[in-house]
Amino acid sequence: MRKKVWSFVAGLAAVTLVVWASSRSEANVETMVNQPAPAFKLKSLDGKEISLDQYKGKVVLLDFWAVWCPPCIAGLPHLGEIAADAKRADQGLVVIAVDAGDAEEKVRKLIKPDYKFTTVIDPDTKVFEAYKAEGLPSRVVVGRDGQIKFAVEGFSLGEDTDAKILEAVDKALAAK
Repeated sequence: MRKKVWSFVAGLAAVTLVVWASSRSEANVETMVNQPAPAFKLKSLDGKEISLDQYKGKVVLLDFWAVWCPPCIAGLPHLGEIAADAKRADQGLVVIAVDAGDAEEKVRKLIKPDYKFTTVIDPDTKVFEAYKAEGLPSRVVVGRDGQIKFAVEGFSLGEDTDAKILEAVDKALAAK
């Protein structure tokens, strides 16, 4: 009986995934490249109001994530490493982890005090939606000029996702 239930659940999950993938809109985060980055104001975990405007002239890496997303959580230490890179920070890199709609206390449990990135909560997911993100994690590189230079949703680049993100960050940092 258990085997039949698990087979049914696996089949249902596969069908759901196929239906979801085929119904995805063409207007996702990746279509935002070369567009102005949507402005936002969100509260950080330390209570400060964070806006994209305050980072004009900097390169901003936005990482949209959620507490219920295992790949997102697994990526937080790597995001911390990027933010802790002194050379990139000196060149103007700012890293912001944007939680998509979770309760602050749940977010706090996952954010380590030694992470060098800013964590903000998008309580009603309006910023997530403004960036046309549909899946998590979604990462966006905003150039010094306020234009989106790179965007990726999930792991659509496969194992090269992290390398492509860093390549886009470095390219944006090199542009003056």
